[in-house]
Amino acid sequence: MSFAPVTAWDPTNPANNANQPGIPMYEGMSPAQLNDSIRTIMTAVAQEIQNPTVAAEHDASNLSGTDVTAWQTKLGVPSVPNITSLLFQTGDVKTTLARTAPTGWLLLNGNSIGDASSGAGAYAGTGAMNLFTFLWTNLPEATVIQDSSGNVVARGATASADWAAHRRLLLPNAQGQILRVWDNGSGVDPGRTLGSLQPDQMQGFRVLSGVGANNAAGSIYGVVATDCPGGATGYSAQNAGAAANQSYGKITTDGTNGTPRVGLETRSKNIAVNVMICM
Repeated sequence: MSFAPVTAWDPTNPANNANQPGIPMYEGMSPAQLNDSIRTIMTAVAQEIQNPTVAAEHDASNLSGTDVTAWQTKLGVPSVPNITSLLFQTGDVKTTLARTAPTGWLLLNGNSIGDASSGAGAYAGTGAMNLFTFLWTNLPEATVIQDSSGNVVARGATASADWAAHRRLLLPNAQGQILRVWDNGSGVDPGRTLGSLQPDQMQGFRVLSGVGANNAAGSIYGVVATDCPGGATGYSAQNAGAAANQSYGKITTDGTNGTPRVGLETRSKNIAVNVMICM
């Protein structure tokens, strides 16, 4: 099957190219004509691969797996032996700015899953069975099991037993949480189990303070003056002496880096996103 040489094409009057030998591809052709030309090209390539010396009839719409592999080899396209490795699998987690989870996904918001008779709030039906089994198996310490009335119960002997008993399994609740890679014995964050929640905290520290030798004990306000010089050792200076002229310590600006932001938790800059899990 021949193709029209580039030199034979008319760039000034593209419509004239429809009359050139080979496969028509020109500006203004209808979608049906374009589809026919593309199918013709695919067929020509398939014929070349199948048998370069015999122009066998080979419709590109029903190519076999062998033909596709031959195409990949001929065109240098890498094959994918296991396409599932490129897809999300049960238990995979991703972040999103979507407010609701699409089909096949559930938000990690602490809601429950189970069979159709479980009364689960996030998903009740056979579609949740794989995720139910996955979480039951992989998060034995972190999963909470409820009966169909919502009462917390002990885990059954197996995931399938709990499923058959119409029990619910609570999804991990990632709302308001920051994700942290599981320690798994590295010693950086010891004592954790996969899927467990951890409250915020601040590393322990202390502030050393004191008064000069010439200051009276009464000049200390709001602190216990243990180990301070000037005869104040062991003296509790709370509201002592000239209290009206003193003030208690507080976090304030250093004059260079702006006003400190204080609140109910210690946190870094962050952006609020949704976290969902694949069923």
